[in-house]
Amino acid sequence: MTKQTSINTAESIRPLDPNVLQRRASNPQYSVWVNASAGTGKTKVLTDRVLRLLLPNQKGEAGSLPYKILCLTFTKAAASEMLIRIQETLASWAIAPEEVLTTSLLKLFGHAPTSLQINAARALFARISNTPGGLKIMTIHSFCQSVLSRFPLEAQISPQATTIEETEAQELLENAQRLVLMRALEERSSPLSNSLHSIAENVTENQFFELLQKTIHERHQLHALLQKYFGIDGLYAEICQICNIPPHLSLDQLIIDACQNKALDSSGLLIAARGLLKAKSVPDQARGQTIATFLETPENERAILFETYRNVFLTKEDRFVREKLATKEVFNADDRIENILRDEAERLHALDDRMKTVQSNALTRDLFRLCEAISAEYEVLKNRRSVLDYNDLIIKTLHLMDRFAGWVMYKLDNGIDHILVDEAQDTNPEQWKIIEKICAEFYAHTPDQNPIRPRTIFVVGDDKQSIYGFQRAAPEEFARMHDYLEQKIKGARQIWRDVKLDISFRSAQSVLSVVDHVFNQKNTELSHYAQNVTHSSFRLGQAGRVVLWPLFENDGSMDKDTENDIWEPPITPKDIQSGSKKLANHIATQIKTWLDDKRVLPSKGRAVQAGDIMIIMRTRTALVHQITRALIKLNIPVNSTDRMVLNENIAIQDLTALALFTQRPQDDLNLACLIKSPLIGLEEDDLFTLAYNRPASLWESLQGSQKPAHQNIVSYLREIMTVSKQDRPYEFFMTALNKPCPAHSQSGLTAFKARLGTDTIDSIEELLTMAIHYEQSHIPDLGLFCDWLARDNKTIKREGQENENQIRIMTIHGAKGLQAPIIIMPDTLLGANSGSKSAGDRILWPDKTGLAAPF
Repeated sequence: MTKQTSINTAESIRPLDPNVLQRRASNPQYSVWVNASAGTGKTKVLTDRVLRLLLPNQKGEAGSLPYKILCLTFTKAAASEMLIRIQETLASWAIAPEEVLTTSLLKLFGHAPTSLQINAARALFARISNTPGGLKIMTIHSFCQSVLSRFPLEAQISPQATTIEETEAQELLENAQRLVLMRALEERSSPLSNSLHSIAENVTENQFFELLQKTIHERHQLHALLQKYFGIDGLYAEICQICNIPPHLSLDQLIIDACQNKALDSSGLLIAARGLLKAKSVPDQARGQTIATFLETPENERAILFETYRNVFLTKEDRFVREKLATKEVFNADDRIENILRDEAERLHALDDRMKTVQSNALTRDLFRLCEAISAEYEVLKNRRSVLDYNDLIIKTLHLMDRFAGWVMYKLDNGIDHILVDEAQDTNPEQWKIIEKICAEFYAHTPDQNPIRPRTIFVVGDDKQSIYGFQRAAPEEFARMHDYLEQKIKGARQIWRDVKLDISFRSAQSVLSVVDHVFNQKNTELSHYAQNVTHSSFRLGQAGRVVLWPLFENDGSMDKDTENDIWEPPITPKDIQSGSKKLANHIATQIKTWLDDKRVLPSKGRAVQAGDIMIIMRTRTALVHQITRALIKLNIPVNSTDRMVLNENIAIQDLTALALFTQRPQDDLNLACLIKSPLIGLEEDDLFTLAYNRPASLWESLQGSQKPAHQNIVSYLREIMTVSKQDRPYEFFMTALNKPCPAHSQSGLTAFKARLGTDTIDSIEELLTMAIHYEQSHIPDLGLFCDWLARDNKTIKREGQENENQIRIMTIHGAKGLQAPIIIMPDTLLGANSGSKSAGDRILWPDKTGLAAPF
């Protein structure tokens, strides 16, 4: 293995006091846009600003009323954390001694508090508690839901409308898709049917559903585009105009035109074909025969031979011009042939680009036609059930604000005076427009016209994180909103401040220096989003270390370091390892060395523990499982389930197998899985005895066995079958978890914990919760529930794992807000190169491209 590179840094110069920047950002007298990196104390700034808004200022002017402050966060967890921090601070102020409260307010304001501020701080806890609804700290979706519930008629929704979870929304979307596809199959030769056949020829079912979901999420843009360009055909004509393609031009017609004599250098190609046929090389003769046959075929029939003809000049996969169009023998015999073949190859290469454009435009039209029909059917299904999905909350609130913004803001407790937006880099365009509507009155008056305490907006985010485009967030919109708000606030002669929080409390300077170096590289994708990035560490005198490991490459067919006899037959088994497996083994070995050697962790003053290590992945690829296996093999405690797909969990699969057995006892494979599960607990040899050379089904073989253990299993399964006919899904699973298993006296839940560990409790609890929700909106049938669960891909996010003494393997988003003394990032290259984008990323929407923009 090549030598690893290390970077050690101990910063000896203390940076600017972070309290200065934080007080500047939390000053309630002006609007602020804060660019805050991770670990720089942005949550503290948010809470400090809310507290300073509520308290009187130094001039004695009263603080803001609690219900006139709106805090919008991205997640419920962030909203809850912020609310808890404020409540704990206010509670401590209410009972704190005079000197303690004075010191706390001194840190908050940066100056000695007045007696009015001290008295107000003591009374603030009771004041907030007596405010109906308390402080408005919520997610953007929660805010939209509250607005729609107050204005259902204006929003044109049912007053009884409820919000459905993503799993229910996906189920409705699948039903809508099924109905539209059935209609398309029935309406033969209709535009909808033609679009379906066109799409089916180019994408798989899973890819189509990804494209459909992406389009449904962007249905606000889609509807705006269709309205602007008068439907699908108008939009298609606009796209063709942008691409300089006639709307009536089809792929077949383009090929037919390209095969005409007027488009070909027929005489030159005939010379080239003759020269190729005279060559001694068999490939040259084959090329010559293909060209000659193509030229001899009537023009109206050449399209059939076009693919074979094109392969003479272009590669099959990527359609590049072939490096070798003929051998040197042909070119030496007639120097005209090389130019003739090269010119034809360039023509076909240009034609291929034009063909791709025509096909892309046509597929876009066909996809949007199908998606428009499915979206309409999806709306019908939702209206029948009087439900809204999370996208509806945003879109319908935006439409409501477009029509009645003034009225809505007046009725929302006589308006909102202060808006705080957290995680602004994850805010999508429609959410930004809602925020824009809410604060429209903020810059309608100048300070001279409105002498009371100014209305302000506070935004905090990290432009570097916006490159992920999480939840459809666009870096372009992030930058646009900054410039827009700055212009509006300054235009109203109010104070606007840009504050950059780049003093990290979390990382050492060596880590921050590497981040700065990566982002400040020129001509990279990162430099487009963040320029002149600099970070400073507040941890003065605390050294850090960044180690760059070498690349772990895949093994070849033989060991390069060993000389092999070329005549030796390849019959000796060799251990061929992939680069990812080598990396996983290296990580596990390195961690094992740290733990065994009791390597000292200076920041903690003790030996390294498993809980000090976090492995961060870009996405949950197969590398996660390889690392997990390598760690477990060395008896290193690890928890790799920060996110878990429910129906992929082994405990859920075992419980589902039990339920499916009651529906289909003759399913031998399902019963075999059930017999080996913790619920039954038979060994491999017992299963083999039952299954091998059996005269009938496995269930019949089990019933016919005379062994007492097998008879206990039969009695258990018969009782379970009786329960399945009487109970709902939730009651069935509860019975299975509480009932003693036939192979031992333990309950099913105890058996799962004994074999699979306590982590399995989370997935079982989630299954029970899903069963309850399913019964509320579906026929409470066990078989239908199992079918619904099999089609569901719900992902569970597990939190609070930082207190466990286990190595945590997490995705970037799962690790957001967490920290650890030792961080390992193993897939910095694998994630970038091998992580293919989803099918939904193929659509380039106007909010990011500007093409055919509807806004």
